[in-house]
Amino acid sequence: MHLSAFLRPSNYDPRSYPRVASNAAWEVRGRLHRPAARRDFPELVPETLSPCRAELAAEYGSYVGEVSTPEYAVSLDLAAFLLALCRSRRPRRLLDLGSGFSSYVFRRHQASARPRPEVWSADDDPGWLAATRRHLERRGVGTERLVAVEELPRGSADRFDLVLHDLNSIESRERVRALPLALGLLAPGGVLVVDDLDGYPYRRRVRTAVRTAGLRLVSLRSAILDDRWSYPGAVIREPTARLARSPNVANVPASSDARR
Repeated sequence: MHLSAFLRPSNYDPRSYPRVASNAAWEVRGRLHRPAARRDFPELVPETLSPCRAELAAEYGSYVGEVSTPEYAVSLDLAAFLLALCRSRRPRRLLDLGSGFSSYVFRRHQASARPRPEVWSADDDPGWLAATRRHLERRGVGTERLVAVEELPRGSADRFDLVLHDLNSIESRERVRALPLALGLLAPGGVLVVDDLDGYPYRRRVRTAVRTAGLRLVSLRSAILDDRWSYPGAVIREPTARLARSPNVANVPASSDARR
């Protein structure tokens, strides 16, 4: 690298300091969270993730080539982790908050699981929801319960055992506004996976929402890190934890961002 790269004033703009400090702190946090991540999520071991990754690789390649892009789709490693969670924890009800390849992963599991779990895919973009439906139809898996976010059930019996929150883009108001919803829909003993914790200041907002709900966010950076240095975090609601009320998000506007 040429010396001039270190002399650019923009590299030392004080407005960049909070981002740099946050990135450094979360790098350390990812390392410190490794024991907790492996304890809480034994599915992260290579012996479990690798077969799931190999099983999904061809389908993932087709998806990012025909429907989305690697930039917007969940990573293959995250998809493998979701499949591993499904198979080891056998969730009764699953929610993909932000439809895409993860909707296929959940419904691929649904097709062979006994008893058959209930899968919901919710999105704030009707066009993207339609694209997800077409992809699921081509792959021969279930297409029931593809709904707008405001159509998600809100009853006390309508909680989910596994939730992925990957709605819209990390720059959008919709994703941040849906954080309390995702947490409120999580059943006792359930797992919430939140993608894109590398994003600043999005990850601070995730941590704030999780702490407000009285829960603990674990960085999965030590085990799941894609080529763009993106990584997820996860939350477990203890079986005895008090359930948060789900907010009404009926007024969340639709977006046409290219995603997932």
